[in-house]
Amino acid sequence: MYNPYRMDKDILFNLYYTQKLSTVKIAKMFGYKSPASIYKKLLKFGFKPRDISISHKGQKPPTYKGFSKQGKYFVIYIDGKRIYEHRIVMEKKLGRPLKKTEIIHHINGNTTDNRPENLKLCSSPGRHLADEHHLVYGKKI
Repeated sequence: MYNPYRMDKDILFNLYYTQKLSTVKIAKMFGYKSPASIYKKLLKFGFKPRDISISHKGQKPPTYKGFSKQGKYFVIYIDGKRIYEHRIVMEKKLGRPLKKTEIIHHINGNTTDNRPENLKLCSSPGRHLADEHHLVYGKKI
């Protein structure tokens, strides 16, 4: 831990601009309770605060699990592409890639339950509605 009284302009410049540390990390290094103290020192020394995205670029939130929930489905990001988890599970079950027109139906209605035995493949959106949601949309075709 650094001595809080030894923070001069050069040290702050090095930590904040060269090493691109956030005000939160610098405050912890010097024993400050709040990053606002560092922010005030930046202004006092005549430095412009960086955009927050620069200091946190590449960091993942502490709650990150490798996937996210988008709407009512789990989403996995592979090479920057968003893919629904239930589609990946069905592709593994079938041993082939799914067509864009194929729809996955969750048998028990729980869209977060992506076990292979809870997933059913429907050939098209129309077939999915007719076979699985006929009670809502009218009689079975």
